[in-house]
Amino acid sequence: MNPNFTFPEKLLHFIWQFQRFDPSNLETDSGEKLQIIQIGQLNTNAGPDFQEAKIKIGEMVWAGNVEIHIDSKDWELHNHHQNLDFDNIILHVVWENGKDIRRKNGQSIPTLSLKNRVSNSLIFEYQALMNNTTSIPCYSQFKQINDFTKMLMLEKVLVNRLERKAEIVVETLKKCNGDWEETTYQLLGKTLGFGLNSIPFERLTQLVPLKILQKHSDHLLSIEALLFGTAGLIARPIDNYSQSLKKEFDFLQSKYNLPDSMAAHEWKFMRTRPANFPSIRIAQFAQMIQQTKSLFSYFLLFENIDSLKQMLKVKPSKYWESRVNFGKIKSEKQIGIGEATIENILINAIVPLLVAYSMFKNEPAYIEKAINLLEKLKPEKNKITRFWNQLDFIAKNAFDSQALIELHNEYCQKKACLSCSIGVALLK
Repeated sequence: MNPNFTFPEKLLHFIWQFQRFDPSNLETDSGEKLQIIQIGQLNTNAGPDFQEAKIKIGEMVWAGNVEIHIDSKDWELHNHHQNLDFDNIILHVVWENGKDIRRKNGQSIPTLSLKNRVSNSLIFEYQALMNNTTSIPCYSQFKQINDFTKMLMLEKVLVNRLERKAEIVVETLKKCNGDWEETTYQLLGKTLGFGLNSIPFERLTQLVPLKILQKHSDHLLSIEALLFGTAGLIARPIDNYSQSLKKEFDFLQSKYNLPDSMAAHEWKFMRTRPANFPSIRIAQFAQMIQQTKSLFSYFLLFENIDSLKQMLKVKPSKYWESRVNFGKIKSEKQIGIGEATIENILINAIVPLLVAYSMFKNEPAYIEKAINLLEKLKPEKNKITRFWNQLDFIAKNAFDSQALIELHNEYCQKKACLSCSIGVALLK
């Protein structure tokens, strides 16, 4: 074993959970015969590490909880001696025993030390994963794992990803005082920001309430004025159109007592393709808002993916047919939101919205709708999915690509191999 290796407690959890130690002639550190009948259920919440275990010590069978520590001295470091939840521990499993641990009544807690029962090969394998510098720690061993294990892990991480994204939506819902329409509006705006401009786009939707925009649903110029003006992009008009927007915005800002505009420098144009310029996206966003009476209802109740895509295929107003920013004329015409952009909106806005609503209302049908949507969308193509392609782990649809992104970001990058079915299979 590497002398600089610090034995992690999560590895000891793995060793106990999968019984990766020599089981012959088991004894407690005090010399009593020990038989493991049930290892217990791993507890991911507060309290003892494994619950509902069953252990035979001597001639007595005990049912209760098992606690795991690297050193028995950690018992007091973690203040378990002051917590009654730990007074019913039936077995203390440690890497090494540095101190006798007792219950409040003075009775010694049976302890099992595993330091001399674990093979060095397991520790070396774990160290190799942790020390691997590739994007995927098990890169060189990945093809050894059967497809069933891989697919189970994909399903697990996709659920994790959907729940995590849904929780963000629910947090937005709370800030919007339970208004699903306003939440949808903010979520859609943030997604249109495409990472680089997602934060300023989100701020824009927070500064201009949807209810105000909807009051002007019969007048696109007013919606554009409110959005572009609040975004700080028409502070210095350079043509008749921007002058009209500025005049309209000044009137509406005063009428609705809107806050000060954002600074233009908050928006990123550099390293952004013209089709993704914030000016174009805001113009498209304005058109979406005017054309759809209720964004939330439309996204929640859509009948098929084609109708959903058609709704999102908006073209900005005539001024933007030949421009990507104010004043400057381009030769080719804008054709509206492209297929890739629409699918990005569906994956990163509509799917999380459906899952969040399902969780909030306890309506499983909307989760099924979200998953069906992912299964019908093409897989994303990016650096992460290309990396998986090298391992012949190829996404067939957006369900797969979302799962692969989650697996890479939340497990491989964080080297959470012991929480990954693939990593566990390699170490088992």
